[in-house]
Amino acid sequence: MAKHFTAERRNELAEMIISEGHVTIADAASHFNVSIETIRKDMIYLEQEGIINKTHGGALPSSTILEKPVFQKRTEHQEHKKLIAKKALEYIPENATLFLDSGSTVVALAELLKLKSGLTIFTNNVAAFNTLIGSDNKLFILGGDLHQGPLAIVGKWARDQILSTRADVVFLGTDGLESFQGPTAIMYEEVDIKRAYIASARKSVLLVDSSKFQTSSRFEVASWREIDTVISDEKILERDKGKISRYTEIIIAE
Repeated sequence: MAKHFTAERRNELAEMIISEGHVTIADAASHFNVSIETIRKDMIYLEQEGIINKTHGGALPSSTILEKPVFQKRTEHQEHKKLIAKKALEYIPENATLFLDSGSTVVALAELLKLKSGLTIFTNNVAAFNTLIGSDNKLFILGGDLHQGPLAIVGKWARDQILSTRADVVFLGTDGLESFQGPTAIMYEEVDIKRAYIASARKSVLLVDSSKFQTSSRFEVASWREIDTVISDEKILERDKGKISRYTEIIIAE
């Protein structure tokens, strides 16, 4: 329970620093009703994660690409994500084995999959797993380390489980695509997981709402040539649509 509260506090502290531009240790300690030493440790942790830069007596954001908690992401661009998820259903064969990657649009797909039956689903996406509990599908959650931001399981153990399994389709999520030539991840720990999914699935389908083309990320996971299908929404710019269509199929969900 203590670890849970620590993770929540650090997540909120990171959001405070990003939104306010600068937070002092004293103000943060008062806000969270914890000791100054506790906040110092939190800031050291956030700096090691590449989220903030510590200053004398406080901290500044290190960049504008702090990964938002999955529950916050799920409230953004909801209608587009629902349309993308609905279109994704067309790519699922009967009695298929599926991989579900991390990401809020993948969670939107899970909401629809809980109404299906006869599927076998492997996922590192904790929110998607929770959504599917009680559905008439065979459900597996991968084991490994929990990445708190997107509530995703990562690490060598999870990667090895994926590589020892074969799926008909993987539904991938992505972080920002600006200046990248394929799907991305903010945290490097997710790169190996996404690459393993692509290697172990017969078909890879990327679910991405159009806002991702105007935001940045850190690590490129794969090239567009390695993705079989990209599903986005009608707000995607023609220039972005054109970049993808040169290498792979792009479908617009309407």
